[in-house]
Amino acid sequence: MSAEEDVEKLFRDMVSGQNDRSNHSPVNRLSVSGLSFGIKYEIERKLGVKTETFKDQLNMFKGTALHVHVQNLAKSLGYSPEYRCYYSIPFEWNRLKFREIILAGSIDLIHWERREIIELKSSQYSDKIEQYHKIQLAAYVNMMKFKTGNEFTGLVVKFGGKDLILEELKSNESSELWDEILNRARSCASELDNLVDETVSVPQDGDGPKTDSKNDLYFYDEN
Repeated sequence: MSAEEDVEKLFRDMVSGQNDRSNHSPVNRLSVSGLSFGIKYEIERKLGVKTETFKDQLNMFKGTALHVHVQNLAKSLGYSPEYRCYYSIPFEWNRLKFREIILAGSIDLIHWERREIIELKSSQYSDKIEQYHKIQLAAYVNMMKFKTGNEFTGLVVKFGGKDLILEELKSNESSELWDEILNRARSCASELDNLVDETVSVPQDGDGPKTDSKNDLYFYDEN
């Protein structure tokens, strides 16, 4: 292999490696960001059939690098980056032996004193804030409200094709979109319950963060 081929392989492996991690989370743990895209998207992601081209991976790699850079800068302004959050939805699975759905997500930036949540997005081609951006943000705003008992504001900040754009989440949108993400979670769980064969070994709750309806329904990793 030539030096040029070595370099090409190095960078392709580095970019593609962003998606090498297998999904070992329990079947009942659903991604907020995945559900924001859509039920079909999240089902394919959970079943491991969601495929991405190298172009998709490269765009994700660049977006992640931008996120990390902005998050590091935001720390000096009092924001905490990548705050992991979980929320439990009571749900009786039929074929799988679960009694809840766990919504899981990672808040890009949260400011505790201001009670402010920021969702970062980037695109080389679009200056438009999409509906799924706001659905994802609404989920985080409501998850934090139920966790802390305090109201949080939400802001989408997008590094678009030509400019920086911002949009604040309105209170009526927050409620409506929260209902939407809950409905999507239940629909997704129903479909997964029917699709996953009982004979297939699936990760159980012991493999990840625990939630117990008798204790704290909301588990947060504050790393």
